[in-house]
Formats: sequence, C-alpha cells, structure tokens
Amino acid sequence: MSKSPSAPPASSYQTALPGPSDPPILTAYAVPPSSETENFITTTTHSTRRYDASDGDCGSQAVSGLLNLCWIVFGGGIPVAALYLVGGLLFCASIIGIPCGLQLFKLSLLALFPFGSSVEEYERAHSSPATGCVTLFGNVLFLPLSIVLLVVHLVAGLIAACTVVGIPFAFAHVKLAQLAMCPFGRDAVRTGGYEHHTTTTTTTTT
Repeated sequence: MSKSPSAPPASSYQTALPGPSDPPILTAYAVPPSSETENFITTTTHSTRRYDASDGDCGSQAVSGLLNLCWIVFGGGIPVAALYLVGGLLFCASIIGIPCGLQLFKLSLLALFPFGSSVEEYERAHSSPATGCVTLFGNVLFLPLSIVLLVVHLVAGLIAACTVVGIPFAFAHVKLAQLAMCPFGRDAVRTGGYEHHTTTTTTTTT
C-alpha cells in the first residue's frame, strides 16, 4: 500500500514569503504614449454682493419704526410724500417726463420712511451696474428741480435742528436732500446687510 506524499515542512512556506528585511520588489509597467493632448482647466471666480434687508438688528428696526411714526405724525412726512407723489404723477402724465417722475416716486417713498433707510449708489444697492451716460444726462436734466428741492430740505432741516427735539427730523431732511441732488444712479434702501454671492466659471482648454 503506497503512502500519500507528506506535506512540505512549515519552514518551506516561511522561506517562500518575503521577510520584513527583504528588499521591496519593484515592478515596471510599460505605458504606451497617449495620443490625446493634455487639458488645461481655468477657473474664474466672481464675488458679488446683494442687499438683504432682513439682516438688520431688531432693536434698530424698532427705533427706526418709532422715529418714522413720529416723523409721519409730527414731522410732516405724509404731506411731503404726497407732494412728491403728485409731482411724479404729473411728470409721468407728460410721457416725456416719465424718467423724472420715477425719481420723484423714489423721493416720495423715502419721505414716508426716512429712518432705517440709506441713500446708496445703484451698483451697491442692486449689485448691477447703472448706465453712466444715462445717469449723467438724467441728473443734468433734473438739476433745476434738484436745486430747488435741495434748498427746501436744507432750510427745513435747519429749522428742525433749531428746535433741538427736531434734530432727528433734520437728519431725515438731509437724506431727502442727498437723494434729490442726484436721484439718477442712486436709490433709497432699507438699512440691513449684504449677502455675498460667488459665481465660478470653469473653462477647459484642449
């Protein structure tokens, strides 16, 4: 009866495996040259800001609301806003005066709620550029009325400041004078914060 072949000793398995002291085995692979050209990726990032009125502090909004109420009741906010509104309607009725009428509408809104609002450049308020030539031409066309409104608001602000208790109303007239002087290219926005928006453009060049 034949005997089955015995298994090789355990030492033969150990010698077949590389030990920790053995040098690493390096294997080289031949990579065929690629016929495709290398791609270059260019990334351009644009950062913009957008106005967000919800970022305002609750305490400052409450104070602004109280001052606006006092302005409407005691400072003549409703008559001033009504005059600007009627003037804007008259300008719009002439068709050719629609651009000036729209500026008077902005003044009417600011005259109703001057506290908690700020006069900003159009680019900063809306994150979009304004047309320079149109803005300049509109302000030059609006200049005679701007001078009259500027004088009226400055005189009214000086009178309000002389009463001491009317100093906040004087600042409201200064805001109105600021917007009335150059209404084109500017806008009245609620005081708040600005959100940052990032736009990324990726270009691949072969």
